[in-house]
Amino acid sequence: MGASSSEDLGAALQLREAGRYAEAERALEACVAARPQDLEAWAALAHVRLLQNQIGTAGEALAQALRVDAAAAPALRTAARLALAAGDVQAAIGHARKACAAPDVHPEDRLVLAMALARADLLDEAVALADEVLAEPPPRAEAHVVRMQALSRQGRMAEAVADGEAAMRLKPHLPLWGSIGALQLALGRHVEAAVVLRRAVELNPRDLQALVNLGEAERRSGRLVEAGEALGRATELDPASSVAWGNLGAVLQQQGRIEAARGAYDRALALDPGAAAVMVNLGRLLADLGRYGEAEQSCRRAIERRPDLAVGHYVLAGVLRATGRMAEAESAYGRALALQPGFDEAELGLAEALAEQLKTEEARARLESVLQRRPSLEVFLQARLTLSVVAPSKDAILAERARFAAGLEEALHWPGEVVDGARLVASDWFYLAYHGLDDRPLMSALDRMFTAKAPGLAFEARGLAAPAPLTGRRIRVGFVSQFLCNHTIGRVYRGLIAALDRSRFEIIIAHLPKTQADPQRAAIDALADRVIDLPPALVEQRRLLAETALDLLFFTDVGMAPASYLLARSRLAPVQAVGWGHPDTTGLKTLDYFVSFDGAEPAGAEAFYEERLVRLPRLACFYDPPARPARLDRQTLGLPAQGALYGCLQSLFKIHPDFDAVLAEIAARDPTGWIVFAEGPQPAWSQALRRRWETSAPGLGARTVFLPRAPIERYLATLAEMDILLDPPHFGSGTTFFDAMMWGAPVLTWPGGFSRGRIVAALYEQMGAGRELVVQRLDDYAARAVALAADKPQLSALRRELETAAERNLFRDARAVRAFEAFLLAAVDAAADGRQLASGWRPAASFAVG
Repeated sequence: MGASSSEDLGAALQLREAGRYAEAERALEACVAARPQDLEAWAALAHVRLLQNQIGTAGEALAQALRVDAAAAPALRTAARLALAAGDVQAAIGHARKACAAPDVHPEDRLVLAMALARADLLDEAVALADEVLAEPPPRAEAHVVRMQALSRQGRMAEAVADGEAAMRLKPHLPLWGSIGALQLALGRHVEAAVVLRRAVELNPRDLQALVNLGEAERRSGRLVEAGEALGRATELDPASSVAWGNLGAVLQQQGRIEAARGAYDRALALDPGAAAVMVNLGRLLADLGRYGEAEQSCRRAIERRPDLAVGHYVLAGVLRATGRMAEAESAYGRALALQPGFDEAELGLAEALAEQLKTEEARARLESVLQRRPSLEVFLQARLTLSVVAPSKDAILAERARFAAGLEEALHWPGEVVDGARLVASDWFYLAYHGLDDRPLMSALDRMFTAKAPGLAFEARGLAAPAPLTGRRIRVGFVSQFLCNHTIGRVYRGLIAALDRSRFEIIIAHLPKTQADPQRAAIDALADRVIDLPPALVEQRRLLAETALDLLFFTDVGMAPASYLLARSRLAPVQAVGWGHPDTTGLKTLDYFVSFDGAEPAGAEAFYEERLVRLPRLACFYDPPARPARLDRQTLGLPAQGALYGCLQSLFKIHPDFDAVLAEIAARDPTGWIVFAEGPQPAWSQALRRRWETSAPGLGARTVFLPRAPIERYLATLAEMDILLDPPHFGSGTTFFDAMMWGAPVLTWPGGFSRGRIVAALYEQMGAGRELVVQRLDDYAARAVALAADKPQLSALRRELETAAERNLFRDARAVRAFEAFLLAAVDAAADGRQLASGWRPAASFAVG
């Protein structure tokens, strides 16, 4: 070959290396036209046509090369490339090994063999060959590509990204941005992935996989609008792409567009009925709607299709946890972790399931494990704010509260912000209220932490400074909760909502996500002028409520579910108040009033609330008791045949360590009596109490009975059989007291230092009865309980007195409704004047016992 021949071939190869394939093809065609026996030119022409996906004409050029010399390395190397393009990996390896057999093997021959070995999953050998090629100058971009492909299949994603970026520095025209973006996405580098994938889509707007990956990267970066745009383009480009429709459904779900999300999932499953990942996302959507049975079915179908799909087991575990099946949830989280070690979300879920089963130290160890791998503020706080469901001792309570306070203080100095507020709010600070201490310092510190580290949770609707005039229209009041259904909250607020004066008040019911669909919810909805089913996305919840233009937004409870706390951090109405559903301060400055009951609040109680305390003269409750069920005997109820029955049918986290000595004294004073509890949702709860009693009250366990959880009719019948009901100190009865009064069943109480332990005593005062059932010292509690249980005539008289008084001054309490209405009117009027009611406010009118 002469000098001019070498030069024109070299020029053509330079065009190829620069990615100018069409120009290189024309130059090479000129070479072979001038020199039909030029083997290297024919081989190079086949390669450059292959790079342009011209498989047929590439084969024609290869045939010409083989005619010149079928055993020559350039021909064998090119034959290997075409075999790879045709999917014949073994043939490619055979051709490439023959090419590499020559003593003066060319780096290109080793490179092609490395490509073939990588395709055959001989990854270590492929990487070693690529390293040999890179050891010889000049550096070859394709060797980095081989390494990227092999390392990614070995799970060495970060190294694979580095090789991909090195290849792009050498040859910026290579179509690798999509592959690099996919690797960044797999590494959880969502922002970096989105940047790279945008570049890939700019270069090739018809790259379906890049569009799908871009949508996922944008979604995980929180850029939902951009994610939806990318995935919308993907579905337009290929309407038959199940993956694109499934991922679009996930974006729509996060945006709160539930029906559109369901439609996208249905479209994806119609295209690919076996799309397990879509089934999992559908399960997640159904769980967000509180449709746990359907959610479980969807997840289990996905796992049948793909038993190795870790995220399927993870979402199933969340559904099981939400339905109280903690042991099953623990197992499902464990399966997800076994399939995908280092799956942080699964380990965080497992920690929560362990905590619910009172495996507190194991839960904290799991959280610390994730924190070591992923130092994030959310995980740090979750680890520090975990509280025991059933406190092991009073000292443990103090230690946990100190840890809680220290964690909040330390969080203020952490870098970054809270991203996932919903997970953090799912932590256990609900249990602070059961410690018998002033929670305002801790709840206010919690609010300060969120204000500093989660500014995105703050929101104020427009136009609140100039609310609409009230003249000629009703006051628009919104009630919001996750529990306006067959739950304590639904039971105590249904009557109040029904009894409000509709000539003065327009009632809007706003259900938070996961509100159960049941007859109680339907009955409450029927009372409303409008019902809003709030979607899972906080931004959409805010938008819907802001557009409703409420005069007053009333949270029946804050702290019992994550969604209520997150929403309550927003200013959505000129007046915002919270009720006694969870009788403890929220610590939030966005809530103007805590609506309480004067009889339950001690003097100076305003100091316990961040909100302004409203002291209504009667409990804001219009309780219409259900029909009394048929009485059941002790044997049918699973109760001991003989001995006095002291009932404490309360949530077990209410049983404070201070109560242990009282219970032990009751058992000692009445050795034939029985103290009756209801099992918790997890067997571990009663087991934890028994373990605590082994130290704090030895022998108490032998005189206790734990009844299984039961339908309401059986629970009401059980209340009727109790001689005395024991109101636990520090956080006493609410609904249980109303239910007991159906039968006139005596409830013994000690009014503690906070309203949550004083409601029963205050209601006795409101009823004008039951004063002998209120002890002023906890030390007197056990003696009074035993004396009353032993005095059957007095018990019978008490039952008659209480039943009569409840009908007169407790049930269907219209005066309580009028007092609540007086607050609503006064609060809205004050806001219209730019004022707030003073803390400790009471209505001017008297609503006392008539």
